[in-house]
Amino acid sequence: MAFLSSQTIIIIIIILCILYYLHIYFKKKSKDFSNLSYWEGRYALFSKRMDWYTNYTQLNRDFGLDELIKLNYPSKTYKIRILEMGCGNSTLSYDLFKKGFKNITAIDFSTVIIKKMKEYYKDTNINFNVCDFNYMNIYFEENSFDLIIEKAGLDSIATKGTDDVPELLYKVFKNIHYILCDKGILFSFSSKNIEFWKKTIYNRLENEKLFKIMDIKKTIFRTEVNTINMNLYFFYLKKI
Repeated sequence: MAFLSSQTIIIIIIILCILYYLHIYFKKKSKDFSNLSYWEGRYALFSKRMDWYTNYTQLNRDFGLDELIKLNYPSKTYKIRILEMGCGNSTLSYDLFKKGFKNITAIDFSTVIIKKMKEYYKDTNINFNVCDFNYMNIYFEENSFDLIIEKAGLDSIATKGTDDVPELLYKVFKNIHYILCDKGILFSFSSKNIEFWKKTIYNRLENEKLFKIMDIKKTIFRTEVNTINMNLYFFYLKKI
């Protein structure tokens, strides 16, 4: 009967300790999706491309996104400047590219995933950049985009559950307002309900005449990571 050498046993123990540490680390960080270290670690370990909540095809089917874009920009539909906030490893920007949209920028604060996305889609002209939501007003010039799309990015802030969430969101929305063109539009997708968003930030945005809420819709979806039916809310906002 063969026995493992002491060196092999030590290596196995080290590997098991590392795996245990990663398990504990991600378990502790799992509720703070605004934490950069959580995402850097996650993207370093998992490279599969996936869409948080659901993909553009289903979003378009449920909410008529293509028609809304054409309605707002009938003369330059496929030439509009699009920003995807918090792209992660989503296929959303690529799905838009395949539809004919050619002026697309995608940002994420994770250096790890932006490096991977640049490699994944190196045969496209999608601009992938490392950028934190809090510094979009520094990274981009005023009136840089006609359409901004975010899916679960703002949720990552909203789920912190701390008292400063309203102010954190307000700062991000001020940045969105700055980089959107006059009467530019925002498509936001969230698992948080209408009451939460109105109370937390939307009432303030309308009172300060920063954004007008054009429409709010809801659908049911199943995520790619579980089989539970969940509510997904679509918020369609226009810059005032």
